[in-house]
Amino acid sequence: MRPGAVQASKYGPNLCRNDRLVAGGRMGELSTEELDFLRSQKIAASGVFDATGMRKPEYASAMKEAGLSFAFGTTPCGNGGHTLRTRHGHCIQCNTAVIAYQLRHHKPGHVYLAGSAASGLLKIGTTADVGTRAWQLCNWRYGGASDWEMLLASHVENAGSVEFAAQDKLRDRATAGEYWREGRRQSCYELFRCSYDEARDAVLSAVPANTRTEERDLARARSLWA
Repeated sequence: MRPGAVQASKYGPNLCRNDRLVAGGRMGELSTEELDFLRSQKIAASGVFDATGMRKPEYASAMKEAGLSFAFGTTPCGNGGHTLRTRHGHCIQCNTAVIAYQLRHHKPGHVYLAGSAASGLLKIGTTADVGTRAWQLCNWRYGGASDWEMLLASHVENAGSVEFAAQDKLRDRATAGEYWREGRRQSCYELFRCSYDEARDAVLSAVPANTRTEERDLARARSLWA
């Protein structure tokens, strides 16, 4: 197993956003209204796919491959001009009933806490494969960092729900960042500037009781993210 990895599994979502042309890649912005709506529906921003500049068949295919249920940056709907849609193109702001059907909150997966010592950033997310997630974050230069390491991970039955709950506890410590994926510059929101103990407590308090949690090196993490 790669150093820094905890263990591997097979489920999980991810976040982005985009709308304006920057350095050859499209990058968009979730509006305050959209972010408030997602929070009201208990949907983690990291579970929303950035579909800016993509046609429906393109984003539907990409979302299916990524295991994501919702997208933003799509063609505005005819009723309210909303761009938050399901993989099948239904507006989730006009018809919130489709959320219950699409939501992956009850899909099993790993909720993890990763850190970049160089940037001082911590990230809470979900993944299908803990063993490769740190490598992916480094490869994408997530949040502008390339030294991500896996610090803690728990396998749960309702990964999306636990991820949202943990992130919501740290919403006042959240910071936006950027990363590159498949040639597109994108923004991310599930980054936090706080101590390791704060982030650790947020994750562990959201994880169901008696859940097995793998933690790499508590003393070292506390010293690096004090």
